[in-house]
Amino acid sequence: SDGYTLMYYHNSLFTAYVTGALDYIASDEMTVMSTTCRDYPNAIVVRADSAYQTLEDLVNAIRENPKTVRIGVETGAGSWLMAKLFENAVGGELKYLDYGTDSERVTGLLGNMLDFIFLSVSTAQQYEENGDFRMLSAVGETRNPLAPDLPTCQEQGIDFVWGGQIMAWFGQKDLPADIIETFNAAVEKACNDPEVQEKLENLSFYASYEDTDAATKTMNDWLESL
Repeated sequence: SDGYTLMYYHNSLFTAYVTGALDYIASDEMTVMSTTCRDYPNAIVVRADSAYQTLEDLVNAIRENPKTVRIGVETGAGSWLMAKLFENAVGGELKYLDYGTDSERVTGLLGNMLDFIFLSVSTAQQYEENGDFRMLSAVGETRNPLAPDLPTCQEQGIDFVWGGQIMAWFGQKDLPADIIETFNAAVEKACNDPEVQEKLENLSFYASYEDTDAATKTMNDWLESL
């Protein structure tokens, strides 16, 4: 509890409890010190030459052909849970293939080993420009400001929302308050720095500092929403 051993991670730490990958709730065992940033809503992405021209095409295929539409996920992690929630919203069954990272999923889609993936809009746009991928929908409650013309799932009749990553600092459960306050003062200053904010924007994130009380509530609310 000396404040020198900290962890920087995201809300998938709480997702892991839902999937059974962890047998504890992170906020019960650790101090959620502060949140720093969130990512903009991801997109549902297919190959440019995919037969799925619209989200409706994809949804119909999932409903009509159970366990044939292939998606890459990291089993038990956030990408897996996102796919399960999408599957439930659609009312069909997907074929799950284990692709652990975004880069692996991109490779799988490029190689026609997957039919669709969830991907950050900023990354998807690079592949769209190259003529490789096409975005069918955003998955947030609102449109992604990086792709304002891309409608959400809800706008297209599918009641699916995924809130994305919430990055946070975690410390030991008995971390002294003065250490948290000193550390968070530096974190808040960094989050308010225009240069930091610009770099986050380039990574498809936006600064969203919260102190320990607000951050703990944010994480617990995320867990309850699942």
